[in-house]
Amino acid sequence: MNRIALGLSLATSSIAFGQVLAYEPFEYPAGNLSGKDGGIGFAESWQQSVTTNSITASSLEIAGITTSGNRLTEGGGYVESFRTLSQTWAPADADNPVATEIWFSVHAALNENNDHDPFFECFTGVTLIRENGDEALRLGQAWSDGVWGYSQPFVTDVRSTVNMDTTARLLVVRMLDPGTGAQDCQVDFWVDPPLSGGEPAADPTLSGIIYGGGFNRIKVAAGQNGGATWLTDYDEIKIGLSFEEVTTGTPSIAYEGFDYAENDIDGTMNGGSGFASAWSDAPPVNRTVDEGIASACVDGLGGSGQTGGNGAGAFRYLDASYGTSGEPETVYYSLVARTNPDNPVAEGDLGWYAGASLFNGDDEVLFLGKPWASDSWGFDAQDGACDGEVNGCGFSAVALSDTPSLIVVKMDFDGVGGATTSLWVDPTDCLEGTPEVVYEDANNPGFNRIRFQAGNGPAYMDFDEVRLGRTWNDVVPNDGGSDCPEDINEDGIVGFGDVLEALSAWGDSGGAADVDGDGTVAFGDVLAVLSAFGPC
Repeated sequence: MNRIALGLSLATSSIAFGQVLAYEPFEYPAGNLSGKDGGIGFAESWQQSVTTNSITASSLEIAGITTSGNRLTEGGGYVESFRTLSQTWAPADADNPVATEIWFSVHAALNENNDHDPFFECFTGVTLIRENGDEALRLGQAWSDGVWGYSQPFVTDVRSTVNMDTTARLLVVRMLDPGTGAQDCQVDFWVDPPLSGGEPAADPTLSGIIYGGGFNRIKVAAGQNGGATWLTDYDEIKIGLSFEEVTTGTPSIAYEGFDYAENDIDGTMNGGSGFASAWSDAPPVNRTVDEGIASACVDGLGGSGQTGGNGAGAFRYLDASYGTSGEPETVYYSLVARTNPDNPVAEGDLGWYAGASLFNGDDEVLFLGKPWASDSWGFDAQDGACDGEVNGCGFSAVALSDTPSLIVVKMDFDGVGGATTSLWVDPTDCLEGTPEVVYEDANNPGFNRIRFQAGNGPAYMDFDEVRLGRTWNDVVPNDGGSDCPEDINEDGIVGFGDVLEALSAWGDSGGAADVDGDGTVAFGDVLAVLSAFGPC
């Protein structure tokens, strides 16, 4: 699939609120940035060009936004650090004219040790780099003006009236491609926008046009004239699909919706977010199919996956490790699963397994799905016998069925190699109520990759909507019904993206864009969306 289509499939596939495309909190020890590889949505570690930037202890904190880790200090004097994203994100592409909306934010401030006049001839910022190496957009200081702004060299230079000083500022841009096929992309810009009330109104005096074409790298760089030292701090770099995702949203970890053409799973399948590489699958193979599967709590848009029978397994590395920090940490993990309708389970034939496992390197630490010998959905903690009791396994009361079920586990890592594992299957009202099973797992050292596999017999299972996140809402995006039908793209707010969804579905019979329920997507649906702008 092309990169624009992938971006839109993420926007419309009910990704959890806060599921950013890329996130860098600079959660590293103080010192050289080069070689550091944390965060979400990146394909490689930070690389330096010329001289390096460094990590300074403490975050750039802004009221109302959760921060973590430390901050980047840009070292002055033509310092540059690069990092490649896990895939190309494209605000505009003439070859793929699809309406696209991408948000980009960063916390920024002058470093307290900076002794350089910001009105001197210099620039500083966090820059999105296009596939051909050109700058798509720099967010910071354009050039020797002493105020926060954004620019694209030789195209656009927009400056706010907010002076650069040691006060931490939230800089936010929205990039809008209307889908006309032109290469121009509209940019709206805010400094310290209000965080309540949903997506803020754009200030026309801070809007501009950039030449689009897709970006796949981030650069943090500064330059100067006259040999002066220039010190600027940046933190909490986020790229997402909504205002909330790049401001108050808590970043999730990973999402895979299997939005691929029907085929055997292979190394060309690299969609979703939060992964370091594509799927790998040795024969016998798993497959993807065109039809998604859904539960009452999770929509199943796009395609889905199928285990391919005895011994079929597919792996994919995440772009970071989780539960391995040595500190207490919580991770939620969910998927939608069913037995395959075309390969029904024979009565009494339960000696097989099929599901999704979390791995730490080559070691399996948690299996989720249909454990060996079980007649219900559950988990296997891999540290004891699955003997029908909570002794290494946790079994739900929800029996195996070709009716899709949502399976959720919460892992509370203790920081010393263990985790408390809680299980829900088809949670009541889609809420985080009392779990069916709580298991103290003394041997869960964290994980860095995922595997789908079946074995011990002709085991066939369908799976979809795989989510790893920090909160319940990250992995259970629906509430069992929609009390906000105007939020067509289900990002938690009614905004411009929903208008685009209605326009792109114009004339369709029914569907999510038929907000007023009259059977046809038309002018009344657009009006309904416009009248409901704001958070759900």
